[in-house]
Amino acid sequence: MSLKTKVNTLTASFKEAVDKYKKDKAALQESKMYSADYKTSEIAQLDTALNTLVADSNAMLQTIFQESIDEIKSNKAGGSDFESKLSNALTFINALGDRLTDETAFALVQPFFGDYQTMHRLSMVLAGKQGIPATMLAVSGYDNAIKLLQNIRTKYRGMFNSFRNDAGMLGLVTNQYLMTEIDAYEAYIARLHEYLSASADDAEKVVANHQTFNLGLGESADNTSAVTVGGNSEPNQGV
Repeated sequence: MSLKTKVNTLTASFKEAVDKYKKDKAALQESKMYSADYKTSEIAQLDTALNTLVADSNAMLQTIFQESIDEIKSNKAGGSDFESKLSNALTFINALGDRLTDETAFALVQPFFGDYQTMHRLSMVLAGKQGIPATMLAVSGYDNAIKLLQNIRTKYRGMFNSFRNDAGMLGLVTNQYLMTEIDAYEAYIARLHEYLSASADDAEKVVANHQTFNLGLGESADNTSAVTVGGNSEPNQGV
């Protein structure tokens, strides 16, 4: 199930529960059958249940994003000669030093594109080297995806608080913004996978055209000071 589908499913379930809360609360308020004290007690229970729903939904949204991050980190490549190939690649990289070209670097690291931990390690090894932008775009691709998810997760950590006021309109607008950012993330992942599908033999072509291969990194990849939607404040009673 895609990230967008998971979030849409959670949001739909939340909206359904909030709609029921509103109907039940309105029915109690309008009823002529119950005393004022009984209504107050029952509405307080509904508000408590809603507070729990909001907190649980916010937590579940965080879990969904963390699962996507963990999924990226779980990407592994193998083979009996994997470690020897990595050792040889690192040896060549170190031996070439400043003479390392983008084409050579790309060809050396290409066998490890399916392994997150190795790509992360290679991005650190190659960091600071000049003249290898196509290679860095590849080896840092998964880390950039994780940054996108982390920033979206932080920005929307209190999203379900936003459904409480203005008849829930703020929540609907906030959800639309979140979906836009998830669409951008999933487009980035699709482009990244296409970029990483290049073979070592394609190194020259990839290097020559990498600038036109726009991975579509949005602000979220770099903007760690994004405004948090909903905040961390405790939700108020009532919607």
